[in-house]
Formats: sequence, C-alpha cells, structure tokens
Amino acid sequence: MTGASTPDDRLARVSRTWDLYNAGDFDAALEIFHPDVEVHSSTELANSGSFRGVDELVHWITAWNEAWGSFRLDDLETVPVGEHHAVTRMHQTGIGRGSGVEVTMDAGWLYEIRDGQCVYMAVHPSFEEAIAVARGREGIEADGS
Repeated sequence: MTGASTPDDRLARVSRTWDLYNAGDFDAALEIFHPDVEVHSSTELANSGSFRGVDELVHWITAWNEAWGSFRLDDLETVPVGEHHAVTRMHQTGIGRGSGVEVTMDAGWLYEIRDGQCVYMAVHPSFEEAIAVARGREGIEADGS
C-alpha cells in the first residue's frame, strides 16, 4: 500500500468521515480506515493511548462516547500535507452524560491516507502540532523543503 492520493481526495475523504460520524452513521464512517489502522491520541489529552486495528479504534471511540450525553466533531479546517497526509483543526463539543455540562476543545487530527484508506490517525493538542508531525512524517523540513 503505497499509492499517493490527491490533496482533494484526502480532504474529501476526511470531511465525509466526520460528516457520517456526526450524522450517527458510525459504520459508514469507519469505511475510510484500513483494517490494521494505527491510532494514537496524545498523552496530553483525555482517553490517550495507542491502538491498532479497526476493532481497537471502535473500542477507543466507544469508550470516549460513553462519557458524553452527546458529542460532536466539527472540521473547522483541513489541509493536505505532502503526498499522504491531511490535518484537521477539529472543534470538539461534548455534553457530559451525568453533569450536563458542555465542554469544548480544539485539537489537531492527523491522517495518513494511502490507496484511499486511512492507515494512521493521531490526535494532537493543537492543529499546529499535528501539522508539524505530519510534515516530519512526510520528510518535509520546517522551511518547506
């Protein structure tokens, strides 16, 4: 699995995934993920850890969703990085299941797309950090070369 994707294709796939998630079509949202996807959530965030495969991804998301009466991910901005990555500035809104308190947070979500599937996803505390990590994974220097 090595095929480069076009920037427009990566952006469309990522956007569609979170639209489906927010619409409650979890199974369709999972279609983007390779069966052996690697998922990382920064230790600086709640529900942190590393997970491998769609089953562990589902477990991670389910555990997160159980804490909330409702939870929504809004893609504020997604940019392509290099030949295989995209990064989303994600606005997260949750209403606590027990407390009813609304909590919001922005984070950087990084995706590596190969042959139309997400093989790697990571959640970082900021959009800027996620872009820096994507650039590093692509071998792009800080000055853009």
